[in-house]
Amino acid sequence: MKLAIIKTLLRRLLSIIRVCYLRLRGAKIGKRVIIGKAKISISPKNLKIGDGVVMEDGVIIERTGRIEIGDYVKIKRNVIISGHLLEPGNLYIGENSWIGDETIVNTLMDVKIGKNVGIGARSQIWTHGYFPSKADGYPYKYGEVIIEDGVWIPPSCIILPDVKIGEGAIIGTGSVVTKSLPPRHFCVGIPCEPKMAEEKYRKFYSPEEKLEIVMNGFVESWKKMGFRIRKFDGYFKAKFFLYSFYIIPLRGKIIETNRPRILLSISEREDVPLKRNDTLVNLIKNTYTKKGTLAEFLFIRTLLDECILRIVPEGK
Repeated sequence: MKLAIIKTLLRRLLSIIRVCYLRLRGAKIGKRVIIGKAKISISPKNLKIGDGVVMEDGVIIERTGRIEIGDYVKIKRNVIISGHLLEPGNLYIGENSWIGDETIVNTLMDVKIGKNVGIGARSQIWTHGYFPSKADGYPYKYGEVIIEDGVWIPPSCIILPDVKIGEGAIIGTGSVVTKSLPPRHFCVGIPCEPKMAEEKYRKFYSPEEKLEIVMNGFVESWKKMGFRIRKFDGYFKAKFFLYSFYIIPLRGKIIETNRPRILLSISEREDVPLKRNDTLVNLIKNTYTKKGTLAEFLFIRTLLDECILRIVPEGK
């Protein structure tokens, strides 16, 4: 146990050193970012990383133009992001997106990945397709790839050049996407084709049901991680070692405290006076007022890691 804690602290220390080094060389990096043993060969001035981003060991970033990574993105082990040495494309990844182990993202042309996108392990995104000689008449193709908000691409999928995947689409495992796909459909196959509209496979919850799912999911996940959480009359108090914060649904008693508060709303608009350390989460719009507190980070990261809810800052 002590050895595991020491190893974790050492990894965090090395991450802090890497982040500081990149910042000194011109990278724009947010708060609470973790960078493992990654190989980043592009100019740090072309790198912008949001808050709470995790980049694990073995990630390779090379031969790419500008890279912008939104808040709470996770890039797993051995992901390769690579394009062309002389004319590289750019890469944009929106908030809360997740790129699985050993995925390849080719950036010969631009790649735009929206918010709340999941890309499963060992998938591939290509912006060019050629190998046999062009002069001998063999086909070739170039084109940017756009993956809109909320798309889920499971493991071992291949996305070919000049493709746009519509918002909220879900792709079947092992599919090969050769053409653009409509939003909010389940699509599968080689080549990948739309099979079913979202209304046929998605369950829609009432605001009250959604609130219960979020609250119960957070409590169970917090306990599973070994941290304490206490239930009071209509609200919860969570402890993270010596640090504590409150999670308060806006449907009953709102306690006054100097501790950070996570306020959960199920109304379109909530006229609640916010203190400096308060984060208001709107479960109707899936947004939050970004304050950058440790409580906010812990709450959002827990929801994301357990796939309970994905929320973005207001205005995004």
